[in-house]
Amino acid sequence: MKLRLQRDLAGMFRDYTSAASSPAIQNRDAAQAEQAYRLYQTNYQRMAALSSGADLQRTLFQLEADYVQALENAWQSALVIRGFGLMDGLAEPMTPR
Repeated sequence: MKLRLQRDLAGMFRDYTSAASSPAIQNRDAAQAEQAYRLYQTNYQRMAALSSGADLQRTLFQLEADYVQALENAWQSALVIRGFGLMDGLAEPMTPR
């Protein structure tokens, strides 16, 4: 019985030693891979935020351009009204339709 326990314990210790010295445990690649993944994840989130920011900026610029165009159209119309349709003094008069 004692011999059997020693043999079983020796087998368990051998299995433990083998597992503890396995390349998966000794190799730090897994830790480095996890760190690289975390960096990628963080950078991806930042890039997504930047992308969203760029989209928002593009929308803002387009809205501002549309606003300036609308102002130009409004002022052109106001000048036409104020001048009673007399615009472009060197052009031919507008013919009534």
